[in-house]
Amino acid sequence: MSRGGLTASPAGWDGLPPGAAARLDATARNLLVAANELDLFINGQRTALGAVEQQLVDADATMRALVTALATERRDGPDHGALAALAYATAELTERLERLAWCWSRWPIVTLRDAPLAVRDVTRAAAAALRAADGEDLDGRLRALDDRRRDTRVVLRRARAGLLASGDERLALAGREVLRRADDAAEAGEAVRRAMLRLAVR
Repeated sequence: MSRGGLTASPAGWDGLPPGAAARLDATARNLLVAANELDLFINGQRTALGAVEQQLVDADATMRALVTALATERRDGPDHGALAALAYATAELTERLERLAWCWSRWPIVTLRDAPLAVRDVTRAAAAALRAADGEDLDGRLRALDDRRRDTRVVLRRARAGLLASGDERLALAGREVLRRADDAAEAGEAVRRAMLRLAVR
């Protein structure tokens, strides 16, 4: 990995504790499947909620197992703190995605669909960044994640403006909760990006 920038190579993950890269890759796969299932769920396939939940539960368990492994490993190193921070951030992302999915199951407001779909894109970008151990360009993946978070902010601003213009108080109350959950999940994606930056420049 270039120290002058953030360009990643397979060697960029050298020195991580045994099994760490494999756990990150497994979690990335879970997040990608969860994002795809979330897409189906938001677009009306209600049975996809169970698949979203299962993938997120698996990802959360993998990251918490990584934290436990780091805590019990005798050999400490400069990467341990950064890696633990990434694991915690990713686990938080899974929890916030699950809350968003459940919120949408209660209030599937079609006019706000772009908000959870934007979070779907954040999740896909986060999954791609976590899979940077496969040798792809980490810098580009992190930029893409940042771009998706910025896109989400735009979507949320427009959605909030639409709620205000609707004049429907009940819709506005439910809609604000949906948008809050979407914003929380997108912010968790941003936390994953920051944690990956910290690990990348170790």
